[in-house]
Amino acid sequence: MNSSPLDDFDFNDSIPNNVISENQSYDRYFVLYCFGFLLERITYYGIRALVVLYITGTAFSLPQQEALIIYGSLALGILISSTIGGLLGDSKLGNKRTTLLGSFLQVIGSFALCYPAIEAVYAGLSFIAIGSGLYTINLKALYGKNYLDRIKLLDSGLTMFYLVINIGAFIGTAGLAYIGEKYGYNYAFILTGISMIIAMVIIYFIKDESSFKIKQYTTQQKPNNSKIVVAILFSVLFWASMDISNFNVIDLKNNFGELLSKFLFLSYEFFLLIPFGLIAFLVWTYRYSVQVKKLTVGFVLATIYLGLLWLISSFFTSEYLILFLAAMMLYTLAGIFISPVIDSTIIQYANPKFLTITLALSLLPNFLFTYFVFDKLDVTVADFPVKAVLGAFIIMAVCSIILWVWHFERK
Repeated sequence: MNSSPLDDFDFNDSIPNNVISENQSYDRYFVLYCFGFLLERITYYGIRALVVLYITGTAFSLPQQEALIIYGSLALGILISSTIGGLLGDSKLGNKRTTLLGSFLQVIGSFALCYPAIEAVYAGLSFIAIGSGLYTINLKALYGKNYLDRIKLLDSGLTMFYLVINIGAFIGTAGLAYIGEKYGYNYAFILTGISMIIAMVIIYFIKDESSFKIKQYTTQQKPNNSKIVVAILFSVLFWASMDISNFNVIDLKNNFGELLSKFLFLSYEFFLLIPFGLIAFLVWTYRYSVQVKKLTVGFVLATIYLGLLWLISSFFTSEYLILFLAAMMLYTLAGIFISPVIDSTIIQYANPKFLTITLALSLLPNFLFTYFVFDKLDVTVADFPVKAVLGAFIIMAVCSIILWVWHFERK
């Protein structure tokens, strides 16, 4: 029988038993990984929220368009530095030392922003971009390599990372932005520097056994590039569809804005993510479920979300508010079922010796889509009418059917 690239996301069949550790539980370093991700995301998203306000304010008075270019360059710099970080992490330098280097660069960048000169701003943001790219991709790879003998914990562990990353993004965006505007930008930048110093100390105390785990794993398990390609393809289709839908979500939030407070609309998905993310983490820690099943559920939820969004956008009325809130709940759940599982799939089937660069390159397709469609082509809300959401709905429906049929045919 010919094998399919989808054969097989199933842990139980694909990993030899002599590679699996009997101890399928988290060690004490797992908490350090979580705090490491949390503090770094607070720093990055805090600075990202502050930078445009800072350089367009009275200190520098740069034009809004120039500030947005600098803002966009920050994301591009992180993508490039993630690729460099992938090469460094898979080299003799290793993931842990590269992560420490990334945190050190972000400390320098944070404090450099305190100096009142535009050159210091450019230098500081450069250090932040390089440091963030080195840090995030290597910390994820470090966790993946050290848990190669505990594959069942990859999905749940990466789900917790997904949760703390979003918590860090919320705290950085809301909390540090408030501090910067209320008490002064330098106070916020100093806090981000202190945050990364703490993160650097945390990473220092994480025990790295990846060399031993890689040697044990690679003698028994062969990498499967076709499965990685399939996982990345599904990821691109999902996030592209979500990006398309976001235009309509923004428009609907503006239309519903008079019915609920602005804060609730901005934070609704975040406050849903916390309980749902914790439940998913606990369930998947103690009850392992194959990855393709989780992906199927995630894409079905995304399909229903887009269908509801199309319905609300096509026949808008204020009575659809509850339906809109339900749709955003499905969006949150879909992200939990898909994003961590895609990363887990890549970690499980990549060659561990090149895991970091594989994770870094997996970021490229999503970025290119966003850059060329929304940035380079200068697409606006008006360019994505309701029909675009319907198209995204069809794409998600097809993905759901493929995964659903394959999963139940296999069973």
